[in-house]
Amino acid sequence: MEYKWVVVLLCFFASFFLNAVNVGFSPILLIVKKDLDLTYTQSAMLTTAYFIGYTIGQIPWGYLTDRMKSSKAILISVLCSAIIVFFSSVAPTGDIIIVTRFFAGLLGAGIFVPSVRLISAWFPSENRGLALGLFGAGTSIGGVAVSFSSPLIALSFEWRWSIRLLTFLGFSVAFMIGLWLRDSPQTAIISKGSGSLKAIVSSRAFWILGYDQLIRLGLTYAASAWLPTFVSESYGLSTVTASLSLTLMNVIGIFSNPGGGIVSDRIGEIKSTMLALASITPAVFLLAAYRDITLIWVLIVLIGFFINFLRSPLFSILPKIYGLKQSGVITGYQNTFASAGAFLFPFIIGSSRDISGSFTTGWVSLAILCLPALLSTIALLKYDKSRSAR
Repeated sequence: MEYKWVVVLLCFFASFFLNAVNVGFSPILLIVKKDLDLTYTQSAMLTTAYFIGYTIGQIPWGYLTDRMKSSKAILISVLCSAIIVFFSSVAPTGDIIIVTRFFAGLLGAGIFVPSVRLISAWFPSENRGLALGLFGAGTSIGGVAVSFSSPLIALSFEWRWSIRLLTFLGFSVAFMIGLWLRDSPQTAIISKGSGSLKAIVSSRAFWILGYDQLIRLGLTYAASAWLPTFVSESYGLSTVTASLSLTLMNVIGIFSNPGGGIVSDRIGEIKSTMLALASITPAVFLLAAYRDITLIWVLIVLIGFFINFLRSPLFSILPKIYGLKQSGVITGYQNTFASAGAFLFPFIIGSSRDISGSFTTGWVSLAILCLPALLSTIALLKYDKSRSAR
């Protein structure tokens, strides 16, 4: 096996751990809510607090990635995340858990950005999308593992044990990374600068792709945080059965993550992004509009497929636009948009549920927010064509 595929595999394990921490509370949210006597808004904060920290950490970790070895940044982030997850599992109150979730996000922000930079350096543009897609599949598989195992562990023992086991997972991943992961010659050289912030933010593509990222991860974690609860409350399903909605989305993501990479390598990143957004926008609206359980499962599959499909084209395009030398900080900026959506969208769903008494308003609001992403990406395609013609 070529070493570059070992890099993908190790980053895959780090991504697996990262998403396991991200969604660790989602499949057992009703159990935690009842045990700690939380409101729906407080329950949403278990996700929101994580992504406040994750958002704050994106740009600093991006700059650090461009100035140190990416492999070292990933190792530090995994180790620190594993330690803070243990404190989440033993915290006595919901408020303290929310604080630990903030720090879990802040410390975990050093996994994704350097992984993208590392893989981008090891792979040429011709198959970079596929490599990033396989890396992204680790996120989906991590979600599958957690959504399947956490309710069973929580019901058989205690919900805290499902969180404690993530610490053991983190230490195991850190051991493998410390032993085998190394940078390519391109990224092993510490960058002397990451370019002008003014030049970066003056680019039209920066803002359009950033909003696309906000939609991508916002919907991902709105679904991760609330789909099991939504399905359970709306259709009277058990906790274990309802958690299959999250499992299903992540199983689909195992295939659509590399699928998005393959398609973007063939037809281009912008067209691939347009295809995904054109499918997601009506699907989210229909999630709120219909009450047929069969259709809901179909929509969950559709949304899960195209949300994960989006990841590869949105990140593989960045080195093409901004260059490899700036890829760490640019990925950090873009992932900041994504993280903003990840803590905002679950909060929209939770707070609207508290105010209106149903999930309908929240899902409709998210569908409306998707529409500008689709329209602006179409405009970006026209802008890209006109720029290429010059």
